[in-house]
Amino acid sequence: MVSPAHTQPASAAATDSLLAHPPQQAHAVHFYEEPDSLFEHVARFLGAGLEAGDRAIVIAKAAHAGSITGRLDPRMVSAALASKQLLLLDAHETLGTIMDGEDVDADLVHALVDRLVADVRTET
Repeated sequence: MVSPAHTQPASAAATDSLLAHPPQQAHAVHFYEEPDSLFEHVARFLGAGLEAGDRAIVIAKAAHAGSITGRLDPRMVSAALASKQLLLLDAHETLGTIMDGEDVDADLVHALVDRLVADVRTET
């Protein structure tokens, strides 16, 4: 986890605090060596947001999404998916919608993000 105000690595306590109580409209960068570390941190961040009533969009490979959501309360995940509080998108399929040949198209990325954010906002 990188501290928001600078590029020095955050302490374990700071990381735990950020994951348990993320600020509104937060995002974080996490460098990792083991995928399980990433899945655990993303699950904690996602879980805190869902418990707070926030909406979330996760774009990941199916196996990775399962590794993340598998660390959360299954009832919370089911309810969040059913209410569209949580959107899980397949990374490969999503990547296909933002490509122009072999390049990522910035306009397509912006259009996708705008559509996804609008979709989750209309569900409130």
